Amino acid sequence: VRLVLDWVPSDPLSIQFVADASWDDYDQRTVNKLGPLEGNAYHFTADAAYDFSENVQGTIWYSHDVNEAEQATDDGGRWEARLRDTSDTVGVGLQARPHDKLEVGVDLTYADYESEFDQVSGVIATPAIPDVDYQLTTVNLFTKYRMKKNSGYRLDYIYEHMKTSDWSWTGWTYTDGTTLREDPRQTVHFVGLSYYYKF
Repeated sequence: VRLVLDWVPSDPLSIQFVADASWDDYDQRTVNKLGPLEGNAYHFTADAAYDFSENVQGTIWYSHDVNEAEQATDDGGRWEARLRDTSDTVGVGLQARPHDKLEVGVDLTYADYESEFDQVSGVIATPAIPDVDYQLTTVNLFTKYRMKKNSGYRLDYIYEHMKTSDWSWTGWTYTDGTTLREDPRQTVHFVGLSYYYKF
């Protein structure tokens, strides 16, 4: 199911809404209570664009996503897993054209992801798996210089900072005793220069 709404409350401002929902049911797939049982997915996003002037535009947006799944093993129903992924993302952007051949802009995005692993055990002991969180911050600065009508150069600088509580990063031990340890905070800097040509 999808709902889409476009709204222009004033000439320089436009707002868009999108909502999606889906449901999956696997009850008739097999006689045994084995594998996936049901699943749900929900998505909502809203974004707005505003023209401050002919050469300056700004955007802001937000999205929320939920994915759920339930599964079981063997026809005795000895354990079931209820999985849930949730994400919230917000972003802002600004683009300006100070010169006929020059365009500059900045985009800032923050995303928060959470994974839950709920387990229900009827007969056997099932250890609980910790929830996992990710936070990702991204900053993209770019400039485009048009050499000709259909060609030019683009320069990008991208900064990313990731933080996680993933137990497989912060301290995972293999059966032979080998331990994996990664810094739960990661930072990336990227600089790229490209040439574009439009046919």
